[in-house]
Amino acid sequence: MNDTLVTLDSPVTCLKGIGPKKKERLSALGIHTLKDLLFHVPRGYRDRSIIIPLLESTGEIATYVLTVFTQPLLSRLPAGKKVVSFFAGDDSGRVRVFFFNQPYIRSSFVVGETYRFTGKVMRKGNTLSLANPEFDRKNDLFQTLIPIYPLTDGINNRALSTWCKEAFTLLPPSAWRDTLPEDILTRHRFMSLYEALYTLHFPESGKNREEAARRMAFEELYVFCLKMMALKKKRGGAKKIRFHPVDLTPFLSVLPFTLTSAQEKAIWEICQDFTAAPHAMNRLLQGDVGSGKTVVAAAAIYHTVKNGYAAAMMAPTEILALQHANTMEKLLSPHGIRIALLTGSTVKSKRKVLDEKMQNHEIDLLIGTHALIENTVWMNNLALVITDEQHRFGVKQRKALAMKAEEKNMLVMSATPIPRTLALFMYADLSISVLDELPAGRKPVKTFLLSESYRKRIQDFIRKQVMQRHQVYIVCPWVEDSEEAEEDWKAVESYYHTLKTQIFRDLRVDYLHGRLKSKEKEKKMTDFSRGDTDILLSTTVIEVGVDVPNATVMIIENAERFGLSQLHQLRGRVGRGKSASYCILFSQTRSKKSKERLTLFASTNDGFKIAEADLQQRGPGDFFGERQSGEFTFRLSQNFDLHLMQLAQEEARRHTK
Repeated sequence: MNDTLVTLDSPVTCLKGIGPKKKERLSALGIHTLKDLLFHVPRGYRDRSIIIPLLESTGEIATYVLTVFTQPLLSRLPAGKKVVSFFAGDDSGRVRVFFFNQPYIRSSFVVGETYRFTGKVMRKGNTLSLANPEFDRKNDLFQTLIPIYPLTDGINNRALSTWCKEAFTLLPPSAWRDTLPEDILTRHRFMSLYEALYTLHFPESGKNREEAARRMAFEELYVFCLKMMALKKKRGGAKKIRFHPVDLTPFLSVLPFTLTSAQEKAIWEICQDFTAAPHAMNRLLQGDVGSGKTVVAAAAIYHTVKNGYAAAMMAPTEILALQHANTMEKLLSPHGIRIALLTGSTVKSKRKVLDEKMQNHEIDLLIGTHALIENTVWMNNLALVITDEQHRFGVKQRKALAMKAEEKNMLVMSATPIPRTLALFMYADLSISVLDELPAGRKPVKTFLLSESYRKRIQDFIRKQVMQRHQVYIVCPWVEDSEEAEEDWKAVESYYHTLKTQIFRDLRVDYLHGRLKSKEKEKKMTDFSRGDTDILLSTTVIEVGVDVPNATVMIIENAERFGLSQLHQLRGRVGRGKSASYCILFSQTRSKKSKERLTLFASTNDGFKIAEADLQQRGPGDFFGERQSGEFTFRLSQNFDLHLMQLAQEEARRHTK
């Protein structure tokens, strides 16, 4: 292809070696154009600057300088695989080197020549072996930091690196236009876009790689800030449905509990949005597990209906929508508020009745799943849209909801505690209400970090809890046994079989994970919430949502595999009734850092304190999942500090004045 025709938008098929098959495999990684390829940055690097002697090999990936001792031989294994093998070594010993299904590699090695090899040296008795290592001649130009990319079947690191090198060669200087304004690049001494991307793919040192990564992360955060500001400006200019003040005393005075001061403040802020703000409400209601978000949402619905308008509430699953419907029925029906439920399971005849009622303004609150936005009929007197755990909806569903809810009051509920500084960045387009205290009388969940030696005692404890008519969750990090999983890691399917057939044969045990069909998942969760299951094994699909007051025990296997905030969400599934509840963390980790993390978690039930610790230890990446969308995905800024976010925010404000 002529160089002048190549742009960042050129298809990857302009590169050598990318035909229809490779094109299809690259598309699985989201790579279609040269820009996609070059922005597919490494997730890490292998440092080959440290050379060790064979004698010191530990079975981990390392780099060795070895001389080839014997002529490479090509042979065929019984299964038909071709293998090239030879002996090489250094002053401390020798190793047999193997290359499988790469017969052409035989000509790359000359007896007596010295090469650098990077790979895992495995030991069996006194024999050492090295299979499929990376290699180059000792005197060749040597790249010490080797990029490790996110991969898919049929695409390896070397191929991606080769294609990136060719893309940089083909692209003319005119193809590179910086998104960042010149004054920002100068003020913060940032690399150009070309220099930063080239450095990420082919770093000369750890220091310049870090500078390149920081520059690219800043750009991503800066663009995000600009989008948030544009969204806020657009909503600020939208027409608003005017509400008159409403006396909430009839609603609040009959509640069977006393509101916390945080709930009172959130309700007041929502009422101010309704009556005094110049634009429609767009508010995030953020609260810890069990902090009482639902009653705040109910007060907002009460206010809306008493103004003569209707409200809609959308949940990510049918069982959660049904739970909200039951709760709102108790809170709002006594005040004459008419509630209906619409989900994917609602039969056609009932949908038709609901449509007629909506058109005739006979429904005040419609609760449902994504079926709400897919429904052709929408209440024309709708003034308030509430979403629960919105990040769990698909991209298309969120876009459809945004269109339906345009110019309406929006309340977004989230049970994921996010540190305030991070929340102000991530939700710059929203006003934020925080519920940071639990209702009086709620018993904290007792948390214990245990080793495998306690296994039998905990099994007896589980049986005792079930005999007292309580229920138990057991969460595992894996769906099924995997080559990646270590020996002591628990997987849902195999562990379910063990519990069902050996340990708890007389109890009702079931399992749940994300690979099951939606209806199957709903049924299993419904069975558990009805008390038809004693023990439910699951992956983290149960981390948010459903109330099962009878569940008193949460067992988390291989707890070191989960983030602190994720552990907190899982713990929040128990302790929702009147009985004492327990969270048991099993961990065999030898890592001091992991032990400290888990010990901190076991010492507190404060979700915001845990979230702050998670932010300090793991960076903002885990929280960004809350804000991902089809229009914006955080890829390059997962591991950067709050200072860089604040810097991006300041520069975005400066450039939008």
